[in-house]
Amino acid sequence: MKIFGVLAILSTLYTQGTTIMCNKVDDFSNVDSIVLGEDTCADGVITCVRPIFKDGAYETKTDTVKWGCDACTPPASCVSCEGEKCNAAPTFTCLATSDVINTDPVSTSCPDTEAAGAGTFLAETKCVRPQVKDDGTYEVTDTTWGCGECTAAEKCITPCLTEDCNTKAAAFMCHKYTKADVEGSLWVKDGVEECEASGCRMPTPNAAGQAGEYESCKVCDGSAKTDGICKECTGALCNDNEKHLYCKTGDANDAESALVTNFCTDDAMKQCKRPEISYEVVVGAEKYGCGDCKDESDDAIANCETCTGSDCNSIPTGQPKHKCYKYAFTDAKWVVSTDMTDCVSGDAEKECNMPEDLDVKEGYTAEGCGPCKSEDKGCKVTEPEKNAGERAALSLLVTVLPLLYIML
Repeated sequence: MKIFGVLAILSTLYTQGTTIMCNKVDDFSNVDSIVLGEDTCADGVITCVRPIFKDGAYETKTDTVKWGCDACTPPASCVSCEGEKCNAAPTFTCLATSDVINTDPVSTSCPDTEAAGAGTFLAETKCVRPQVKDDGTYEVTDTTWGCGECTAAEKCITPCLTEDCNTKAAAFMCHKYTKADVEGSLWVKDGVEECEASGCRMPTPNAAGQAGEYESCKVCDGSAKTDGICKECTGALCNDNEKHLYCKTGDANDAESALVTNFCTDDAMKQCKRPEISYEVVVGAEKYGCGDCKDESDDAIANCETCTGSDCNSIPTGQPKHKCYKYAFTDAKWVVSTDMTDCVSGDAEKECNMPEDLDVKEGYTAEGCGPCKSEDKGCKVTEPEKNAGERAALSLLVTVLPLLYIML
């Protein structure tokens, strides 16, 4: 305890023997003609003060509001500090404008800021500006572009701490993408974000990746770029994946679930392609991918289909439909079905088929939907719903005979 008492005495003696200098200004009525002098403080005085700066002017000088040593009365009329000549004129500036839409911000001296709930003032050290909305414009309600903080903090950037740091948004911004934590969810645009990098990137809608936010303000990872599920670009909001062509890719006989959606390497491409599909059977060997159905010599590729628009080259399942009767060989003859069945023609013409001779089994294997197989020599093609054979003729007789009887 004696040691603490000695230390306290020594501290008091040191303070009493300390003399500091403070900046002194006799006339601070005009902010443009401030002349700093020196004020030697009395022994033990370690506080320098200056009048509050706000609304472009200093607090009016009185007997108790001063610029020099000691303290102000009341304290809320001055900015106080401890240290040699710490009471310099405020020099911190921020870019400021009261009209975000029509006027560019200019460098402006910041007024002193009131310490939260303390009844005292401090020199400003923060700059702020509104955030950019999804449409690329700035927030204008409950926001500040200048010194200090926003009324609605969520509508402004996090305050920055260097002079004039609250510059306008970068020359470009990037679209943000998010994916819900639900199986089968796609990446969807979800607002915009300001980027410090020199470019943006975007995912294909069904690109792999955990649910949440997609990092748009960076370059593509090597594998993602090579695989075609990520694409880079430069410019304001350039990463809108709805404006960049992507197509399903894969081999001709791949199932729909095995096809991968990739960005096309050439932005000039407008089409996707796939192999021709006739009655749910792949015809030819052309792969799924980007581009038109032409080879390197600009000749048309057979059994190849094109479409316009991203991800349009899906396998045509379930459409278009038409109806045909089906056939089964029963009791030594071909028997037509009672009801018609749905046939999916895909890229082929809507056709039906039937056996030429109902009493001959050989030469017919097609069963009813679509064209005749090349090896079926006992098959003939009909229009949709017209391959009923004898059933059609019988139905006609059933309808006509009663009419003839009435007429007779």
